[in-house]
Amino acid sequence: MKIFQKLILLLLLLTAGVYGASTWFFASALYSLKSEHARNSAMLLAQRLRHQLETNRTAMSNERQRTVIENVARNDVGFARLENLWVLEDGQRPAFALRTGPAASSPDFTLKPAAAKIDLQRQVGGDSYIACWKVTPASGQWIQARILAPESLDSLQHNLALKLYMIGLGGIVGVVLVGFVGSRVLRAPIRRIDEAMTNIVNRRYGFRLKGRPSDEFSGTYEKVNKALTRLEQLDSVQRTAVRRKNTLLNELKTISRFLDIMAHEIKNPLHALALNLDVLKTKIQRSKIRLDAGKQIKILEKEMEHLQEVVQGFLRYFRPGVPQKERVEVNRLIKDVCEMAGGEAEKNLVKLETRLGKGLSEIFVDRGQFQQALHNIILNGIHASAKNTKLFVRSWSKGKRVLVSVRDEGSGMSREELRQVFDLYFTTKKNGSGIGLPISKRMVEANGGELEVESKSGKGTTVTFLWNAV
Repeated sequence: MKIFQKLILLLLLLTAGVYGASTWFFASALYSLKSEHARNSAMLLAQRLRHQLETNRTAMSNERQRTVIENVARNDVGFARLENLWVLEDGQRPAFALRTGPAASSPDFTLKPAAAKIDLQRQVGGDSYIACWKVTPASGQWIQARILAPESLDSLQHNLALKLYMIGLGGIVGVVLVGFVGSRVLRAPIRRIDEAMTNIVNRRYGFRLKGRPSDEFSGTYEKVNKALTRLEQLDSVQRTAVRRKNTLLNELKTISRFLDIMAHEIKNPLHALALNLDVLKTKIQRSKIRLDAGKQIKILEKEMEHLQEVVQGFLRYFRPGVPQKERVEVNRLIKDVCEMAGGEAEKNLVKLETRLGKGLSEIFVDRGQFQQALHNIILNGIHASAKNTKLFVRSWSKGKRVLVSVRDEGSGMSREELRQVFDLYFTTKKNGSGIGLPISKRMVEANGGELEVESKSGKGTTVTFLWNAV
């Protein structure tokens, strides 16, 4: 059973208990009041009868006496009702009898007053009383009157009991309504806290509970909000730590792969160097050095240059240097890089075409690193382009960002090649080193920018730089 159902049940039981106890006490008080009122009414009527009879004392058989008794009974019908009256002798026989009510009854001969004082006794099984008193102290006659309690008391008791039942029923209905409305009112803040706990379980912290300062749950809301702030901070720290961990793992994987590649790249030139040195040694021993020693020397120089390129590429990738940032005009830098790459474009019969946006905001980067990254991308585009094609360099703004793209009309790349495009030493060119694009990406990210590559087989490749404007 839920707590609010228990609350309603408890309220109902409490109300029923209080109502039952109140009804019992009220009914007891009402019954006692009714009995006391009936007794007092009967006593008062008996006293009036006695007074009238003593005032008009004559023979009990006198018509005057009957008239007096009838007048007393008729005048007090609304208060108490005289049903029968007898005058009894010592021999316990009626000397006089008068019936004023509808019921016929006989005197109770077991009752006999000891003095002229009125003796009033209640009859068993109803609200009727027998009043007895002696006519005179020395007389052998006594009077016995049967008196009924006023009927108005029964009606009053019935009306009061009916009202009491109506009040009890209304109280029960009120408790049910109050319990129902109260449960909804009480469940509202608990439901909000429950929703907050659900969001916390799902790691959604971007909300706060609001309540009035006078609300009983305002303190709880404030504690939940503080917990949310703390959890949000911890979650941010955790996410940052996870990102750093993933970055470190990727770096370690890259280093491991690089070491494998480095071992392979260095092993081959060293093997060639060893073979050519051995050949030179043999030729020198045979005195043939003057004939073709220059050929072996050129091979040694070429392999040494290859080793140097591998080492320098490794150093540029893992130690790009701390960016010395400054405000840079993008279009001016693009023009300078295009002039630098113009000779290589003419050599490969590729035409450079620029489309530069107007009014571009400056960007805050290291001029040298940005220039080198853009130069690497343009050279890659030139080498990937077929002869007598164009290489498009474009700049424009989008919102608060400045974008620069380099698009060639080459053969493009497949999806598998595109996924590996930023891997160190991966290249699609016959004589490529596979370090230009990864180094460019490292430099761009070190300056707070982004580098994106789009390509499809047979439709060329587009490399886009994205920078935040100053």
